Amino acid sequence: MIRKQTKMTVEAAAGRLKALCAASEQCSGDLRRKMARWGLTERQASMVIEELERERFVDDFRFAKAYAHDKLLFSGWGRYKISQGLWAKGVGRDEIDEAIEALDPDDYRRKAYDIIRTRARDMEPDRESKMKLLRFGAGRGFETSLLVKIINSPALWEVQSPD
Repeated sequence: MIRKQTKMTVEAAAGRLKALCAASEQCSGDLRRKMARWGLTERQASMVIEELERERFVDDFRFAKAYAHDKLLFSGWGRYKISQGLWAKGVGRDEIDEAIEALDPDDYRRKAYDIIRTRARDMEPDRESKMKLLRFGAGRGFETSLLVKIINSPALWEVQSPD
């Protein structure tokens, strides 16, 4: 059975989006795409976004900061991958830059080290293994300079005693 999509009113869209934003942090780009699927025009979507921003349901900087924090801690993403993810969601360059700057440097280095340490667990400290780790860390979005420091640190290659 195919459901016929009916065009949603501006008021109904605003109500649904307010409920969505109250439940979880959202960005204006995702909300615009959602409203386009609902059949709202770009002008109508802009009006709804302005209302949501005015009532503080939507704030792209707040979203970007939460996104960056969560992707670092829970997904193990580096700055490059976080920036790319935010850009894909339609977040502005200024918000992205501020969110990346807001990441705690100690948490960032610790997460990069933990990810590389876990991956290096059964590897030998030879050139091939180090290159694999470098490619892996770069794929996760971490900076090459940070990865090289981690990979070349003797502590990474010390044998861990089983707990």
